[in-house]
Amino acid sequence: MVGLVIYIFRPVGKVEPLPARREGIQISIKAKVTAVFLLLTLIFLILVAVVAFDALNMGGELSRLEVWNYIYLVLGITINLLYGIALLFLWYIERNITTPVERLSYLTELYARQGHEQEENLGLRLQQLADEIPTGDEIGALAVSFRNMVYELDEYMSNLAAVTADKERIATELNVATQIQASMLPCIFPAFPSHKEFDVYAMMTPAKEVGGDFYDFFLVDDDHLALVMADVSGKGVPAALFMVIAKTLLKNAAQAGLPPKATLEKVNNQLCENNEAEMFVTVWLGIYEISTGKLTAANAGHEYPAVRHKNGKFELYKDRHGFVLAGMEGARYREYELELEEGDTLFVYTDGVAEATDAADTLYGTDRMLAALNQKEDADPEELLRNVKDDIGLFVGEAPQFDDITMLAIKIRAVPSENMRKISVSPNLESMEGLSAFLEDCLAKQDAPMKIVSQINIAADEIFSNIIRYSGASSVSVGCETEEDRVVIRFADNGRPYDPTGREDPDITLSAEDRDIGGLGIFMVKKTMDEIKYEYEDGFNILTIQKRW
Repeated sequence: MVGLVIYIFRPVGKVEPLPARREGIQISIKAKVTAVFLLLTLIFLILVAVVAFDALNMGGELSRLEVWNYIYLVLGITINLLYGIALLFLWYIERNITTPVERLSYLTELYARQGHEQEENLGLRLQQLADEIPTGDEIGALAVSFRNMVYELDEYMSNLAAVTADKERIATELNVATQIQASMLPCIFPAFPSHKEFDVYAMMTPAKEVGGDFYDFFLVDDDHLALVMADVSGKGVPAALFMVIAKTLLKNAAQAGLPPKATLEKVNNQLCENNEAEMFVTVWLGIYEISTGKLTAANAGHEYPAVRHKNGKFELYKDRHGFVLAGMEGARYREYELELEEGDTLFVYTDGVAEATDAADTLYGTDRMLAALNQKEDADPEELLRNVKDDIGLFVGEAPQFDDITMLAIKIRAVPSENMRKISVSPNLESMEGLSAFLEDCLAKQDAPMKIVSQINIAADEIFSNIIRYSGASSVSVGCETEEDRVVIRFADNGRPYDPTGREDPDITLSAEDRDIGGLGIFMVKKTMDEIKYEYEDGFNILTIQKRW
């Protein structure tokens, strides 16, 4: 019997000892059960031995029936005694094992269903459950362990919730940053409806992570269009912030009338100041002169542009690269010129085009790019860029996009007539003399009468003076087109929108004291010119006057 009990309660494997909850000797449930059964077995054996011994001694005095009655009586008492002990043991098991396990199971299920937020006293209830177990056995240790697990799990979930919230916030901020970045780029097409001489289109397909690619195009004045393609090093918010700074500085410098070389040199030095992050940006900058078709460009470590002349194929124009912007203070850059004629197309892009990869990490490359560009000879800029984008998509397949894909194309529709001559001047009084000389030279080629020349000079002086005083413009473009018996002069400035022709004419019948101040100059222009017209297009005030003779 003892061997059977020992066999039943033998250890089934190595069990790590539980940390003691109370000081003193800790008795496990297995030891308690084993001790009880050994005790009962011992009592039973002792009683059987006593009864047998006593029956043998009394064998001569009692009849066999009496002996068996005696044995049955003793065994009955013994069995009832054992039954009572068993009941007490079952009560102990119920109190110290079954009920705590049921409560622990209930609390476990409660936590699994509701979580600790809905059951704030769960840890306290688990501690009370452990304290109610007087011996500090495995059930108590299990309750304490579960309580600690609940606390640790709640702490982990709280930390996880905080981390998840931070990640969601960052993801939201990055998404907003991407939207802000995209909104800063020109996205309204056609961009310059009043300029039929060219067609420009651009697009950017951003990667999942915020990048630093950007493009830009804007009119420096009525005769010069700036084109920018750039790629900032790195990814994320720092690259996006650096992109905003670089884009703003480039536009400010170009709109100040600086040529591409001087623009890159100025912006490079500005970006080098306090560049603790050691970021840099590659830039291709071109300024297209609309009246002549001449493109002046400079390259700061950017990709080669691709050019297609009319009836030809796209080819890379391997210009000489300068150093990247913000890479070295005092860097110098070189300019070059391209003559773009009607039907010619210029294509610029970032490295995300050529470096797009498929699932096997094969590069898309410039050869495939040129092949996509040459799919259709008469494609307009929008169709051209979409052809390249679709071809990249077919090549890449399901592979993830790791870099922004940014492209810009401009197609020359028609170079303006040579009869329209243009000059760009600064809006200050020192430019008046040069403007007068330009207009006199333009009129002299058509042998305009001196009276007409004088009237034109007076009108131009009045219009230009108003631009200087009231518009706040940073640049002014003046165009002059002559025919046999007429001249058309066009003033364009990037100042505040203002229509001088909308002002009510002054009443010249009144005395000077009774008339409102101002308005006589533009009134004189209206009276001396055959036609005067105002328009506001593409961010420019455009005033056109016409005079016949």
